Amino acid sequence: MKGMILYSDPSDSGSGKGKVFPNGQWLPDTGVQRGNVKSVKGDLSTHLYPSYKGGYHATGTELEKISPKIPVIPIPYNDAKLIHDLIKSTDPKTPEDWGPYKIGPSTESVELNVITDNKLALCRNIIGVINGSEEPDRYIMVGVHRDAWIHGAADPVSGMATVLEITRVLGEMLEKGWSLEGP
Repeated sequence: MKGMILYSDPSDSGSGKGKVFPNGQWLPDTGVQRGNVKSVKGDLSTHLYPSYKGGYHATGTELEKISPKIPVIPIPYNDAKLIHDLIKSTDPKTPEDWGPYKIGPSTESVELNVITDNKLALCRNIIGVINGSEEPDRYIMVGVHRDAWIHGAADPVSGMATVLEITRVLGEMLEKGWSLEGP
């Protein structure tokens, strides 16, 4: 079976760009860029529809049919460099300025183990509503993502702090008689 190993090249998003975390904004050689390579937006089991309790979710062989067929795992550049150093390219045309990158097949192989837990898990959305009287069918939405990919909780918390402050101020204004239609 074929597989894919992904890593961030330091010249694209790491030490080749400048100072790395925690002394700068760039990904350290030990960091792993997370994400995915599937071409489906959102929940794979509901493909383009909202994912909610009681809603339709593909399972079993149906989910297996639409799931990516090539296993993928992200690794840090430090580990990728070790793999590159082991690979012996059989093609002598690799340009010297490509660094550790090689062209052509290799006599070496890498064992890739990807363990995926395809189960539904609960994720709660916190929603607040201020009803208007003149145009109750119109909405203003304010939100923030809640993941913590790159810099841990610092990633979403900066936006969350702003949303919480907006919520606090609107709550105080409502208690003083403010409405969406004006003072």
